Amino acid sequence: MSTGRRIAPALVMIAALAGALTLAALFPANAAGDWSRAADPWENAREHIIEDSSSAAPDMRPLPESITLLEQPEEDLFFYAATTEGGGVLLGVVDASGGGVTCGSLADSTEVECGFGFAEPELHGAAWVERAPAAPNGFHHELRFFGSEAEYTAYFAALPESA
Repeated sequence: MSTGRRIAPALVMIAALAGALTLAALFPANAAGDWSRAADPWENAREHIIEDSSSAAPDMRPLPESITLLEQPEEDLFFYAATTEGGGVLLGVVDASGGGVTCGSLADSTEVECGFGFAEPELHGAAWVERAPAAPNGFHHELRFFGSEAEYTAYFAALPESA
């Protein structure tokens, strides 16, 4: 057996070991990157709100920088408000995938209110938002939930009629 036949496999093994050590040294830096962290559910919902409204009319298209989380009533449920491109107010109660309800006001209005109901899980509620520049988050708001559809219906039946 010649010397060349003994050295070549040794050099290949040394190169392979050096490559393996390099990859092992780089692994901790890559394992701790942003991609390895769980995404923030509110940020996911916010991205879906922007994407889902991209083809909507200006009165229902929020200004991305104005989307504000007002409350998180449940782990995967978000109550938000925003100013629309048309100058109105938008409110929504959505989950992390952006599914839920969104209500908007007319362009010259500073407030919006709406009632909503979900079948799965059964959930009935009412929400109100008013743009308020002096408020810490830019909005006054109220969110209430009802124990049943009957309570929800009774609440709205008791409200005075709008003029």
